[in-house]
Amino acid sequence: LDLIADEPWDTQLAIASAWLCACIAAEQFRYAAGIHLAESILPHVDPSVSDGLHIRSDLASWLGEVGRVSDAVGHFESLLEVQTRVSGQDHPDTLTVRNNLALWLCRSGRLPEAIEEFEALLADRVRVLGPDHPDTLTTRHNRAFCLGECGRLSEAIEEFEALVPDFARVLGADHPETLTTRGDLASRWA
Repeated sequence: LDLIADEPWDTQLAIASAWLCACIAAEQFRYAAGIHLAESILPHVDPSVSDGLHIRSDLASWLGEVGRVSDAVGHFESLLEVQTRVSGQDHPDTLTVRNNLALWLCRSGRLPEAIEEFEALLADRVRVLGPDHPDTLTTRHNRAFCLGECGRLSEAIEEFEALVPDFARVLGADHPETLTTRGDLASRWA
C-alpha cells in the first residue's frame, strides 16, 4: 500500500486503483492504511463529484473508526454542506451523510445534538423514503441507540421493541439488521 500511496495521481486509473486498495484495506479493518490512501488521492479528485463525495464519506467514517471521532464529525459536517449543495437536501445520499454525522455526534458524546439530528432526519426519511424503507429503519435504530446512551432508557427500549418486528417484516427475521436490533435490545437496556 505504501508503494501505491507514493504513485503520481495523473490518471483516473491510478486514482481508481488506489481507491480500490483503500476500500479493501478498510474491509480488513486496516483503517489507517485506508485513511492514508484516501488522504493521498483526495486532493486529486473533484470533491463535489460522486467519487469525491464517496471518498470523503468513507474517509470520515474511517477516521472515526480509528478513534479520531472529532475529525470524523468535522469531515461529515463539511461533507454535508457539499453534498446538500450538489444533490439537494432530500437526496438519499444527503440523508445518508446526515445519518452518519448524527451517529458520530452520538459517539463523540454530543448526545442532545445527535438526538435532535436523528429526529429531524427521521421525519425527512419518512417523508422522502417512507416509513418502511430500510434507511428509515436504520435511522430509527440509531436514534434509539443514542437515546439509550444518554439515559433515556424507557424511550430507547420502547423504540427497539417496536423496531424489531418492523425490521423482521421488512427485511426478514434472520437479516443482520434485525438481529443487530434484537441484540441491542437484549444486551444493552432490557
